[in-house]
Amino acid sequence: MTINRLFDNTTNLLAKVLSLRARNAEVISGNLANIDTPGYKARQVTFMDQLQEALGDAGQLPLVKTHHMHLPVSRSLADVEPLVQEQDSSLAGFDQNTVDLDHEMAALAENNLQYNAAVQMLHKKLSILKNAIVEGGK
Repeated sequence: MTINRLFDNTTNLLAKVLSLRARNAEVISGNLANIDTPGYKARQVTFMDQLQEALGDAGQLPLVKTHHMHLPVSRSLADVEPLVQEQDSSLAGFDQNTVDLDHEMAALAENNLQYNAAVQMLHKKLSILKNAIVEGGK
C-alpha cells in the first residue's frame, strides 16, 4: 500500500487548501509591505474557481476516462495552482499605489480564519487515523 492511499480525498483537499491559503497570505503580506511603494499595484490570489472545477459539480455524474488515449476529463486536485494577478482597483493614490490598507487587513483576517479552520479539520482527520492505528493494534 502506498502512502497516498492512507489519506482520503478530504485529507488531500485540506492539504491543498492549506498550501493555497499560505500562498494567499504571502501575496497579502507583500501588498502590505509595499503600501508606501510608489506605483505598486496590489495583487490578489485566485484559486477557488480552479478548486471547484477540480472537485466537480455534485449535481452531475462524473465523466470517466475509459481509454488511455482519451483526453483528461477534468483537472485533478494536484493541478490546482494559485493564480496571482493585479487587483482591479480604481483607488490609486497620488503616487499610483493601489494598496488599500483596510481591504488588505480584512483579506488577511479572512484568510487567517480559513487557514485555521482547515488546520483544525486536518488535525481531526489525522486524529481519526491515529486512533484507528492505535486501536487496531490492540
